[in-house]
Amino acid sequence: MSDDVNRPDAYTTAKPATQVIDAIASYCGRVDRNGHSWKCNCPICGRHSLSVSYGHKVPILIKCWHCEACGINDGYTEQRALFVERVYSS
Repeated sequence: MSDDVNRPDAYTTAKPATQVIDAIASYCGRVDRNGHSWKCNCPICGRHSLSVSYGHKVPILIKCWHCEACGINDGYTEQRALFVERVYSS
């Protein structure tokens, strides 16, 4: 018998991840979907390099590859604060 049966979810949210991802995509524009992940414009750097996908320990993974590569930020902290925290709290 697996121990996973008795474990609580790693992260619970007030809104479903699909609803949050749809809100992020509509806000950013120029959305391209590839399987279970999306790529759209980053509101911080303006490039088409923001990756949004489902996570395992957290419901949504957000990362801007251009922000990280250019040293603007780490690629996910500001983006997460901008989107996920604001959407979950509303």
